Amino acid sequence: MKTITYNNTKLYLILIFASSFRVFLHGKPQFLLHALLSSTFYISVVMNVSILLLLIIYIHTITTWLDEKLDWRRIPVERSLVQFGLGIVIPVIILLLLISKYAQTLDQNIIENGFLLIEFPFLLSFFIFLNGSYLFSYLVLTEPSSVINFDNHYNLHSKSIGTSTLTIQYKGNDLEFDISHDILYFYRFRKQVKFIAFNGEEYPVKKTLGAVTDQLKDYNFLQINRSVVLNFSMVEGYRPGLKRNTLELIFKNKYSHLLENQNMNQFVVTKEHILKITRFFNTF
Repeated sequence: MKTITYNNTKLYLILIFASSFRVFLHGKPQFLLHALLSSTFYISVVMNVSILLLLIIYIHTITTWLDEKLDWRRIPVERSLVQFGLGIVIPVIILLLLISKYAQTLDQNIIENGFLLIEFPFLLSFFIFLNGSYLFSYLVLTEPSSVINFDNHYNLHSKSIGTSTLTIQYKGNDLEFDISHDILYFYRFRKQVKFIAFNGEEYPVKKTLGAVTDQLKDYNFLQINRSVVLNFSMVEGYRPGLKRNTLELIFKNKYSHLLENQNMNQFVVTKEHILKITRFFNTF
């Protein structure tokens, strides 16, 4: 999948400088005037900014790499564990090593100068916040939405089916599906509508089942019950259902492998849709 673009650069730069000032002052603002007159202050700030910037670049790089490998939405537990290890534990270790080396150049250690007890918890919280902000941004940027776009190759006065696509934004990517050849059916579960593609995956759409039915009625998609709108290019006929006032659809053999993992009970035609289905076959 494509790399997600995070627009958080300005926020992180502000946090870097704010954190660097806090680290140097140890949370004691009364030292600010004295610090501003000291050359050590500016050296320390440059050093802290450089270290934090390096770590933020690392966290950004590792996060965007993980976005391509481990999907937060599909495997949240695995992604959380890996993100915690690579996005928090490793940066903390690097931070402690770099700050320790810097402290040694000043003939200090991170315990005696108060860094470990005072500033380290603050910076640990900063790394946790940083990773959490990436998670929040990811969920916002990959919130699925959809729009059905029809091209100009369909002739409304012809019985032939032209090419039309359904384009959705999914996990930060624009995915295109040929309506007639890539989509098996749409279904409604509770208040959400999804469709099952020929690749076996399911994708959400921000449309009602009624809207889908109206927009795709010229593409051999028919609603067969309260929950399913089916691509009838897969259907070759029908027969009486097991229950009264229902129909059982007969699917073409070449599509059997696509349906073997589906719940076939959902493809029963209910009473209110029987006339529409029989008319559909009588026109061919």
